[in-house]
Amino acid sequence: METGPQHWVRSGSRNTTLAILLSVGFVCAVQHAAADPALPEGQKKSRSRFEYHDGSAEEKRLYRRPDLDMDPTNLKLEELRERINTLEERLERLEYQSNGSKGAR
Repeated sequence: METGPQHWVRSGSRNTTLAILLSVGFVCAVQHAAADPALPEGQKKSRSRFEYHDGSAEEKRLYRRPDLDMDPTNLKLEELRERINTLEERLERLEYQSNGSKGAR
């Protein structure tokens, strides 16, 4: 039986290798379990939302045009985007008018 420093190095590297293999195996097992939840077959099939397109035109949602002077806290995302775009266009027009009036002086 070995008792010198080489014995400690060998047993230490063996233990380290075993610990690394067990850690990697545990992490892989946890990821696999999280990625593939155990659901019955009936539930797996009902999760699909595939529908055939019958050729009819999709419904267009009509959004109300937001008043630019109203409080924006309760607006929908589409309304906020439209409001921001309108305000940017208004700002560009004002900047253009301001630059044009300076050149005319």
